[in-house]
Amino acid sequence: KQYLHLPPAISTLAYIIPLVVIDWSLRRDERNLRVFNNKTLRYLVYIIMIIMCYLYIGKTDSTFIYFQF
Repeated sequence: KQYLHLPPAISTLAYIIPLVVIDWSLRRDERNLRVFNNKTLRYLVYIIMIIMCYLYIGKTDSTFIYFQF
């Protein structure tokens, strides 16, 4: 196991901060989801979000816990 690693809270901020910034930018018109008028910039944001989701899903080591009623 690695001795030098980021605490889980700091790595989670990499996912929370972009969402807060996007939410803040949509505060005036919540129905308008086109934040970026530039098509290239919009696709770049989509690609970054997909990569972040892929990296997050790939590094979670959680076990499935179920409750039997």
